[in-house]
Amino acid sequence: MDGHGNWGFPKGHLEAEESDLDAALREVEEETGLKDLKLVSRLGDSTWSFDRQDGIRVEKSCANFLFESFTEELVPQLSEGITEARWMAADRVSPRLTFDTARTVFEEALGLVDRV
Repeated sequence: MDGHGNWGFPKGHLEAEESDLDAALREVEEETGLKDLKLVSRLGDSTWSFDRQDGIRVEKSCANFLFESFTEELVPQLSEGITEARWMAADRVSPRLTFDTARTVFEEALGLVDRV
């Protein structure tokens, strides 16, 4: 959960010369403390837009990945405003997510997990 009370998945900006996958691995580790991630699949990309307080329209896009981890302990990145990180049962995730784009990503990931 971020400092505004929003629930979602780790995401962030690409650093210089960083691939989408490398950025995802880094962001998940930074925001949750998970280091033992195994790539399961690349998911679809998400796009969304919003208006800033100054009236400027901002367009965002995010590459999404499904990872596997066997670590139970999560460590939220308090310095970046991540106030809580938690594992939860699949049926509790979608209603908890703040934004529709995160729900769409979760449903895609869940469909892959159900086939494994």
